Amino acid sequence: MAIRTVSAAQVLPEELLHQLSEALGGGACCLWVPARKNLNRIGRNSYVTRLHREGHSAADIADRLFISERTVWRILARERARRASSAQAHGGE
Repeated sequence: MAIRTVSAAQVLPEELLHQLSEALGGGACCLWVPARKNLNRIGRNSYVTRLHREGHSAADIADRLFISERTVWRILARERARRASSAQAHGGE
């Protein structure tokens, strides 16, 4: 699969470009945007994580979202790993 490159100035509103530039301290960057087919999955994974933080069981989450309990546990494990990696990258434990 080839990676497609697009100039942000060609596709983003000017206000968003300024916000992005400010967030980056005025520096340049490469920005990854997930494929459209994965956008729903990202939202679903965030929802699973939020429900779990609110105290819902994995079985309840699985029933609610029509996914397997095993999928819920995988999502939660990936989120824990992502948080741990992020904490280490930022000097946390």
